[in-house]
Amino acid sequence: MAAPQEALQRSAELIPQESHDTLQIRGLAREFVASPEFAHYLADAIAQPNAYPYAYMRRLGELGFLAMDIPPEAGGDGFTPSQLAAVIEETSYGGGGMGLVPTVQTTLTSGAIARWGTEEQRTRFLPDMITAKRIGAFLLTEPRGGSDAKGTNLRAVRDETRGGWVVNGEKTFITSARAAFETGGVLLTATRTRQPEPGEDREKGMTFFAIDLSENTEGLTVGQPFDKLGQPGSPLHQVFFKDYFIPDEPNPVMGEVDEGWAVVEAILAHSRNGIAAQAMGIARRGLDEAIKIGETRALYERHLVDLPKWRLRVELMTRQLLIAQYALRRSLAMEEAGHPYAPVGASLAKLAAAEAAVYIANQSLRLHGGSGYINEYSITQVLKDAVVLPIYEGTDVVQENVLYHYGATQDLVDMLYAPSGSVTRPPRNLPPIEEVFAAIDAFEPQPKVDK
Repeated sequence: MAAPQEALQRSAELIPQESHDTLQIRGLAREFVASPEFAHYLADAIAQPNAYPYAYMRRLGELGFLAMDIPPEAGGDGFTPSQLAAVIEETSYGGGGMGLVPTVQTTLTSGAIARWGTEEQRTRFLPDMITAKRIGAFLLTEPRGGSDAKGTNLRAVRDETRGGWVVNGEKTFITSARAAFETGGVLLTATRTRQPEPGEDREKGMTFFAIDLSENTEGLTVGQPFDKLGQPGSPLHQVFFKDYFIPDEPNPVMGEVDEGWAVVEAILAHSRNGIAAQAMGIARRGLDEAIKIGETRALYERHLVDLPKWRLRVELMTRQLLIAQYALRRSLAMEEAGHPYAPVGASLAKLAAAEAAVYIANQSLRLHGGSGYINEYSITQVLKDAVVLPIYEGTDVVQENVLYHYGATQDLVDMLYAPSGSVTRPPRNLPPIEEVFAAIDAFEPQPKVDK
């Protein structure tokens, strides 16, 4: 392949480098993804896209990858956010669903329990979660809620006679829900325990529960898996609650009663770096597929890599990948430093990486020509895996609103998006990538800015 422009090469050198330990962990994950064993797991997932990949997850547990988001004092490996992101990125390079299921098992469930659960909850759930003996699911989205997470209507009502809560309602688009039931795992769910008082924010009156499915499933039903477009191996379900009883003992609440939004918000802020890493893996795969077809496909008696228009497209794809990578590395550094506005950095990284993945997968498919529309080529799966990324874990609009709320300019947000219009035009109107990096660095979130 023809090398990207010198400017892109110089820009790549500006991206913060990973530590030696992180590079070692990334290398282990990359070696596993390149193995025949991983290929077997992926083939099984593609053949049965709505079946949970139990064998694959158990293998990740054996490799220690499911203990990465748990501190040593809670029985985990205590990896840094950068190390966890490296593993998520590499497994997602192999397949979007193969990266999503461990992300749910770590950042959204076991990692959440490790950070915001009680000591008793950590002791009860985590040992079996880091081996995939018990699977976790995170329940937030509701059929009529979508991105309106504060609009939770799953109702939990006190039953003082029995000493607990009675829950009614439903959640939808829940990854790993069936597996959680089948393994006696855990459901982490947001509920409405009281209506906000006049003048109160809608986040008030939410309570976040850790439901132990090994104790009781009466009144709980899991729907049939959704027939979704991509990310095989990460089945989605609805979960129905009908007079489901949650006892007070052992304590099922994470955080405080009626103050569960703080836990939800913290979990999402942490997990968005994981989804950004997933998007990075998918984006890298899309770019590599474009390079591979460029080196093997000929047009006008020349290989694609020798055509200026092909090279321009690849340079634009590389540019978006570098912007996303820079944003993610900066966000991970903020999280590791305990920066008070690290969640805002995660929103920026998630937006940039998700948009880059969709853009790169789409352009890579186009560079395949008619072959890109044929399922035997890997790029079709890459595109199907990518298109959902701007939707879950907070849509692109949600992330934009977060950034605007904390003082981001329209110019900064626009810089995160791929060029529109004809991608074969020279990017004369695009700011230099070093300018984009500088704008990301210069963004210092300031709360409560009305936009």
